Amino acid sequence: MECNKRVNASALALGCLMLAACAAKSPAEKHASHYIYQISNENDSQIRTLVQDSIKASTPTFDQFYQQGKCDRNAHLSLAEAKTKADYLSSEQFKSQLELNNIVLNKTYKIDPNQKIYTVFMKEATGAYWDGYNGL
Repeated sequence: MECNKRVNASALALGCLMLAACAAKSPAEKHASHYIYQISNENDSQIRTLVQDSIKASTPTFDQFYQQGKCDRNAHLSLAEAKTKADYLSSEQFKSQLELNNIVLNKTYKIDPNQKIYTVFMKEATGAYWDGYNGL
């Protein structure tokens, strides 16, 4: 009986550590993680995404959107103006300017703009902007 209590306490401690690790991520890293985990399922079954490396490589991109939102908040941009900027990040016009690439075996391949990857990217970019604007 005493042994089970120690195991349960250990499991609880491990769970708390895992939650703390998640909470320690920056907003940009959280959006990069959401993006990478969602698109890793879109890849060819013959290709394995290096998730942690991809998150690390994508974080600076999402940090740019986060920093823009933060800058707009500090400049006292109105909520209506911020919404206009955020709406642009979800627009076809923004999508048409994006060029997302996949790197496989050190070769870069352009991703077809009709893929779900663009939709997920735009959603996470918008989320990162709002996190910056809202001070999260």
